[in-house]
Amino acid sequence: LALSSTPTLSRRINNEEVKYVAEEDIPSYLKFNEGVALEAQSPSAAMAAYEAALLMKPDLTEALLNLGNLKDRSGDAEGALQCFKKLYDIEDGSGEYNTIRASAANNVGHTLHKQAGKDLLKMGEVLDWYERAIVADPTHVDARYNMGKVLQELGRTAEAAESYKKVLEG
Repeated sequence: LALSSTPTLSRRINNEEVKYVAEEDIPSYLKFNEGVALEAQSPSAAMAAYEAALLMKPDLTEALLNLGNLKDRSGDAEGALQCFKKLYDIEDGSGEYNTIRASAANNVGHTLHKQAGKDLLKMGEVLDWYERAIVADPTHVDARYNMGKVLQELGRTAEAAESYKKVLEG
């Protein structure tokens, strides 16, 4: 990590983007990195590390995304939804964040889809979240594919085909 007095500066060095982290944010990023290292061997320890990182820096987007994914995989759908929705609601205005926001919305849609069954009202909410993902990042392939799956399940085959076509177009 390179240090700076501003929390989210970046610079290109040898054609690679280097991010600078404010000195006061280093402990939260170290805890986040600990979580990444623990994910494969101990998901519960990784979740604890991500939660500790978020106590220090509540808007640490990477920790929210990873924690939400782990909660979803462990069967804690409500915990996952809380993480993904909080992540979606963070505003930073950067182009990079649009991709993160799209991933959060896609993950909300995916988690809700697993719960929806044949409930048409819930399926409408699922579609709404996939649409939010696409608005945040029109190139988000997973959201377009997932939207196509839901539309197909609802018998809206022409719309599903259009969604799948956009996946193939990239």
